[in-house]
Amino acid sequence: MLELYGPCTAPLQDLEEGLRQILISEEKLVQDLNNHLLSAPGKRIRPALFFLTLNLWQEEYQPFLPVATAIELIHTATLVHDDVIDDSGQRRGSPTINAKWGNYVSVLTGDYLFAKAFALLTEFGDLRIIQHMAGLVVAMSEGEIQQQSERFHPALETDAYYKRIGKKTAHFFTVSAQCGGLISGADNHSLAALRSYGFNLGMAFQIIDDLLDFTGDTKLTGKPTAGDLRQGVVTLPLIHLMKESSNGNIYRKRIAAKEIDEQLVLQICTEINNSQIQNQVRAIAKEYINNALQALQSLPGGTSRNILEQVTAYVLERRN
Repeated sequence: MLELYGPCTAPLQDLEEGLRQILISEEKLVQDLNNHLLSAPGKRIRPALFFLTLNLWQEEYQPFLPVATAIELIHTATLVHDDVIDDSGQRRGSPTINAKWGNYVSVLTGDYLFAKAFALLTEFGDLRIIQHMAGLVVAMSEGEIQQQSERFHPALETDAYYKRIGKKTAHFFTVSAQCGGLISGADNHSLAALRSYGFNLGMAFQIIDDLLDFTGDTKLTGKPTAGDLRQGVVTLPLIHLMKESSNGNIYRKRIAAKEIDEQLVLQICTEINNSQIQNQVRAIAKEYINNALQALQSLPGGTSRNILEQVTAYVLERRN
């Protein structure tokens, strides 16, 4: 993934060092937890968006490493908390914090990471960035609460689904992209373009993520198949399946009754994999990608914009 980011390779390498430094603790258990988190790094796509949009207007990045580090810390904190909510045992091919140390420690670890992130942002001192990051955490929390309220609701409509992923995922991409422009002094027109790019990219990212939950290779995704379905979380592929399948009514009744066993999971995954639903869902993601590409056209040309275009292709074609 790192080679995709071009001019951001060096900043992202410095980001890794920044994460190691900020996650040093004298408490042995805390350090063990931090080491565990650092041992399985993710795609770093959110800080990469920050660096790439920053690079549209300026090459210097070192003074702004705290913002990128905070972005990744916030992302990691949300994953730690999500794993507790979803009772996940595996992420990125490794045991989750809650699987190894329990929910109590996991919740505190997420809180610890949030505090570390906002300590960095406070030290950085740009109130605009702090406000955007605080608003982000509020939006993600609202999205997660909405998701919990909609569990085992098979009649969920696409509008509710889009609203949820807009808050949980797309808002984070929006803020990550916009902050690079804010710090660089971009004009309002450019900031609007960055917001549009980030939002549409984030929507596509989550839609593909939800498709991979049913169709992905667990060796690549690092997560069990149909994790959302097992938790009663209704996503876009399942919405389409229940509307189009001859078994749709059966699926709705079983999900509403919380009767989700391995046989049902296998049947639903098989039907999604062997139907046109994959193409339908990818086509919707492609519409968001096209919107993101359109937004890029009003931004300064050059290597970073080219990489931002390539990121859209990666999001659409990714397998993990």
